[in-house]
Amino acid sequence: MESKKIILIFFIFIFGCSFSQDIEFKYLGGGYNLSYSALRGFNRFVDIYNKDSVKIGGSILDEKMDYLTTPTGKNLAFGLSIGDGILDISYTKRRDECSGHYSIPEEHSRDFLYKTGTLGFGYLLRSDASGSKLELYYGLHLDFSRGKLFTMLTNLNDDWVSVMTFGNFAFTPCAQIFFHPFNGPVFFGARAYWQMNWGKVDFSPIHPHFDYTYAADVTKPLKSSGGNIGIMFQVFVNPFKIKLPERKIEPDVPVLADVNLSGLVKDAGTNAEIGEATIKIEKFHEGQYIEIISTKTGTGVGSYEVTLPRNARYRISVEAFGYDKKSEEFELNDYSPQDYKKDFLLPKFQVGQTIVLKNIYFKKASAELLSESYPELDKLYKFMNMSPTCEIEIAGHTSSEGNDDYNLKLSQDRAQSVVNYLKGKGIADNRMVPRGYGEKMPIADNDTEEGKELNRRVEFKILKQ
Repeated sequence: MESKKIILIFFIFIFGCSFSQDIEFKYLGGGYNLSYSALRGFNRFVDIYNKDSVKIGGSILDEKMDYLTTPTGKNLAFGLSIGDGILDISYTKRRDECSGHYSIPEEHSRDFLYKTGTLGFGYLLRSDASGSKLELYYGLHLDFSRGKLFTMLTNLNDDWVSVMTFGNFAFTPCAQIFFHPFNGPVFFGARAYWQMNWGKVDFSPIHPHFDYTYAADVTKPLKSSGGNIGIMFQVFVNPFKIKLPERKIEPDVPVLADVNLSGLVKDAGTNAEIGEATIKIEKFHEGQYIEIISTKTGTGVGSYEVTLPRNARYRISVEAFGYDKKSEEFELNDYSPQDYKKDFLLPKFQVGQTIVLKNIYFKKASAELLSESYPELDKLYKFMNMSPTCEIEIAGHTSSEGNDDYNLKLSQDRAQSVVNYLKGKGIADNRMVPRGYGEKMPIADNDTEEGKELNRRVEFKILKQ
């Protein structure tokens, strides 16, 4: 009854530790066990058996029987880390053999085989002397053993015959070392222990296998508890520390917002803002610039604002009527500011500079302006209105179709029509000089329709600023 209470208290202690702290897998492994076993009951039998008076079948023992003292075998162990300790569960198998030899009248021997299996539950505490490479633990095991004893007469070619089976339990103080020679899931261990068997085993069932009969006072010492001390050499693995090839995961990179590009378009001479300037933005792609955005500044206001993606090369072109066009290349990357400022100062047309008026249309073979021409002429009007001292020449040109006199008169009439339109908008007549040049000043080849179309044009030239 007392032994059952002790066992119960031991298990309550172990499982109490398990549920009160974090549990983590520690190891799974095995090894080889060497031990010295004091099977005192059996070995006392050997002492009696080895006496000269022992005879078996008329044969006298001439080589004494050895003790069963050094059982060896394999060990399996499983461990869970619980706080600063380890819950260790192990199973160990051991075996040992001994024999006595006879020579008269014929040679034979009596052999004994001892087998045992031990299931143990223990709790080991980590020592303060432990390091990262070498861990030291000490603790107590409760071991349950089951042993078997076999015998055989070799001269009769017998098989092993079971003599007896017995069970026992023991309290086993032990010390455990874990050695981690390298970083990884595999490590090594060694355990020293002293297994103190609690119950006594009666080895007197050996008697019926021999002719010799023992007196009661001789057989009494055959009942004994015994125990063993030993050492285990082990190899462990923690499969949860096995590093599998990791799939490379790119770190989350913050997505940078697009850049807000803004600025002002101003007159380089007066620093006044230029309204209705055209801003064209092109993106460099596969060796060339491709237009992606076209916008304008407001009426009388020179500001603009666009949003552009990062990590690209751009070209921005700014033009306004009456001013020279300006272009600039730049690049936006991850280091560019969120708000990117870029102002443009446009110089006015200079004296002597000639500018072609785009999209000016007349009726065929006539000086009558078509309404499609008004937007471009309105730009010229605004330029003249903002430059009150500017004087210009309006020049008309034709292709080589028709005779020279006809073309000269047609170009003069068309130049006059432009002057009349501007005069009607309020520009003083003395600030404009109409002049027809006919076909005398071509800018393209008159042999093609495309060339002739380019030569039919109206220009204005700055005479005075």
